[in-house]
Amino acid sequence: MIYRRLTILTVLCCAFSLTCAQVQQEDGKRTCITNEMVEKFLASHPELAGEIKALEESAEVEYQGDRATKIFPMVFHIMHTYSSSDYISNDQVSSAVKVLNDDFQNLSGDTSLVVAAFKNIIGNPNWEFRLARKDPNGNCTNGITRWFYPLTEEASESVKEFAPTWPRNKYINVWVVKGIEGGAGGYTYNPSTAQFTPNYDGIVVVNTQFGTTGTSYNSLFSKRTLSHEVGHFFNLRHTWGNTNTPGLSSNCNSDDNVNDTPNTIGVANQSCNTLQVTCNSLDNVQNIMDYSSCPLMFTVGQATRMINAANSGTAQRNNLSTANNLIATGTQNGYTDTICVPLSDFIATPQTICAGGTVSLMDMSWRGTPTSWTYTLTSGNNTLSASGPNPNVTIPNPGIYDITLLTSNSAGQNSKTKANYLAVFPASAMYNSSNYFDDFESNPIQGGLWFTMKDDPVNGWQESSAASVSGSKSVFVRNGNIMKYSKQSIVSPSYDLSQTSNPYLKFKYAFAKKADDNNDFLRIYISTNCGTTWSLIPPGISASATSGPTAPNTSGNFVPNSSQWKQFSVKIPTSYQNSTNVRFRFELTNGGGNHFYIDDLNIGDQFASQKEILENEYSFSCYPNPANDILQLKLDHVFGYFKWQILDASGRMVDGNYVMASGTVNETIALHSFNSGLYFLRIILPDGLVHVEKILVAH
Repeated sequence: MIYRRLTILTVLCCAFSLTCAQVQQEDGKRTCITNEMVEKFLASHPELAGEIKALEESAEVEYQGDRATKIFPMVFHIMHTYSSSDYISNDQVSSAVKVLNDDFQNLSGDTSLVVAAFKNIIGNPNWEFRLARKDPNGNCTNGITRWFYPLTEEASESVKEFAPTWPRNKYINVWVVKGIEGGAGGYTYNPSTAQFTPNYDGIVVVNTQFGTTGTSYNSLFSKRTLSHEVGHFFNLRHTWGNTNTPGLSSNCNSDDNVNDTPNTIGVANQSCNTLQVTCNSLDNVQNIMDYSSCPLMFTVGQATRMINAANSGTAQRNNLSTANNLIATGTQNGYTDTICVPLSDFIATPQTICAGGTVSLMDMSWRGTPTSWTYTLTSGNNTLSASGPNPNVTIPNPGIYDITLLTSNSAGQNSKTKANYLAVFPASAMYNSSNYFDDFESNPIQGGLWFTMKDDPVNGWQESSAASVSGSKSVFVRNGNIMKYSKQSIVSPSYDLSQTSNPYLKFKYAFAKKADDNNDFLRIYISTNCGTTWSLIPPGISASATSGPTAPNTSGNFVPNSSQWKQFSVKIPTSYQNSTNVRFRFELTNGGGNHFYIDDLNIGDQFASQKEILENEYSFSCYPNPANDILQLKLDHVFGYFKWQILDASGRMVDGNYVMASGTVNETIALHSFNSGLYFLRIILPDGLVHVEKILVAH
């Protein structure tokens, strides 16, 4: 066989079904990220290349050690946003462990479907995987931890920093996420690289390819993604070699260094053609280390290779199944399971309601299963209580409420308090004049006029005395200190718009990127029921738009000077113009940029010119002016048909066009046939806004 160097990082692509593959292709996503990850690692640690190569070569020599049954302790870190799509159940974790045990003890009934040519080489490592019952400090655990992680849809190696690795010589760590950056379904380090990355050693897997219940797609491919990754964790390659690119004829020149797996190019389309012949022999397409839709088996040779890795000191794999470690992790035979004290956690939905409204509380406690629940809601002298795991609570009095959940079981009790967590607003508007102005000089956040959602209480929306337009204060988000993709929200006081005939929302803002590819976004929402439901008011402020940032890229903490502020205005939709209790929510999504400031908020009748609105809402520009042979027209955030017209000095239309747009418009208007002189460019937007711009044509 032809051997080639082991891949430093192995990744199983997200390819659980044809549907997934099609969606990813349509979205322009890549199904594999191995090459990028490997190159990144090598670029960062070129000094380790020689040592890694030596470890890879030593792994090819069979270790003459213990071949007895092995038990491996595991811990699963569930990375979530309190959503049903990522807060997966304990039952789903247990189902994933069962699949592992079936695959690594040859207990799965579907191995009967293996074709005759490979039945006699079905491998059985005879391994058992158990959820840890003691944490690294010897405390009670059920082998499952839960972490609020805003990046769970685009997880990367940062997941292992957010939920730190339990000692890799004692536990197999698995981080379960909603999605992986780049579109993969799972990945892990093989032992030769993990030797040098103890704090990153473990498996990352998406929850749709995990277990057999809950969010899992539960196809053969999906439920065995974890088995595939455990194979990599114990030094298996893909059946075609050490890349993530099956289906290439050149794969016949590579190998997985296992004697009884036929040389193959691999399955590239998630099919299950058990008659597939490549590299001059029948392919073992049903191998768990291939990408077929019917993974069913390991071979005897693969089992031996994994056993070698488990008996090797490389990356401390050989300590995992020792008798002392099983005792330390509570996974030894005969261990008496204990009931853990629960760790209290909960969510409230929604977080803003009107007085007299109802909030739904949901228990999200973990580690131990509670048998009793007591919620306490407190705002000043107002106190309410509720029992049961998921009560609905009607709250008559306005205020900003702390919520505490006390849970208990036979092992003990635990409580968790979320301060300033629920806003109960008056049912009538706080302000009813035709125009409203707020320069944030009256301590509005701590004073209760504004309500900050507790996404990040340290770096989220807060007052600033470092920069302002009017007075000495503004509000800002320490956006440069916040995890990418996280959202920070602040809710305004309430306004009666019934006395305002043509209301607009207008404010000054300041923002700087850190790098050109930052894509931060400020979205504005409106509510007439105290925030129980919200509607988006487009277009918002996008860092990717030319008009978005107000200052040059800034690597350090951005503090704007007096010239680094812009004005933004947006027309409040007609359907809200007679509403008597309106609130706005400003939601900043981090895209890698720097701090974001707001000052001088105005709500009232139209006070901006049509051109000002066009420039602020649509980033309008037309150039050059004076023009020679062409006029370039550019707008952002256009969705639908808009019309442009060229009028001569007498008002007669001499050119024009309808344009269907979705996002950015770049329209080139030819002026070759125009006589020199004064013309007018008329823009008609989908929302009815009309603007006329003078254009001088000078050939």
